[in-house]
Amino acid sequence: MKTYLCHRDIKGANILVDPNGDIKLADFGMAKHISAYTSIKSFKGSPYWMAPEVIMNTNGYSLSVDIWSLGCTILEMATARPPWSQYEGVAAIFKIGNSKDIPDIPDHLSSEAKSFLKLCLQRDPAARPTAAQLIEHPWVKDQASVRSSRSGSGITRDMFSTSTDGSKATVKTSIELSSYRSLSPLRDTNLRMRNLVVPASSIPSISTHRASAMYVLVH
Repeated sequence: MKTYLCHRDIKGANILVDPNGDIKLADFGMAKHISAYTSIKSFKGSPYWMAPEVIMNTNGYSLSVDIWSLGCTILEMATARPPWSQYEGVAAIFKIGNSKDIPDIPDHLSSEAKSFLKLCLQRDPAARPTAAQLIEHPWVKDQASVRSSRSGSGITRDMFSTSTDGSKATVKTSIELSSYRSLSPLRDTNLRMRNLVVPASSIPSISTHRASAMYVLVH
């Protein structure tokens, strides 16, 4: 029987990037091998990135919890804070599990990014697309196309933000990293950003290679 790996703790702190922009998913301490028909019932994960069904645990959960966490991680990349960060840990767990809400999606994201996030953040796990389906989303394909722009130890990326008039605002950055480093915005203290071609106030305080991290996660 074919088995799949459910990571159960996808978040910025568990995503690593090397100087060439290659992405690695790390920390498999909570991961579990399951079949396509397996339901997991154990309470595992990091609260702000947990899917509602992990918290409620009514009928168990499966691979789709990682899709929810992926959406939360992209929000973390775009805002430099976890989703639901306005709540303390227990309050966040209660909000995720008992409300009908999804995390706020920033207005500065492109329409394709918003569409992708809304697919990931379906409260009904059966309504979430699979990783294979998400790879075909236009936003993922856009990010994949810019990966060829690497050069040496710096990488140039197109941002997934939009300008105030709705058109895409391109941000060029050069990122130098000495080794694999967490993509958690709160931990990337050594990232250097320069050559910005739009005002810094119009973009989130993140490095642009994070926009393509999800491409690797769902690949």
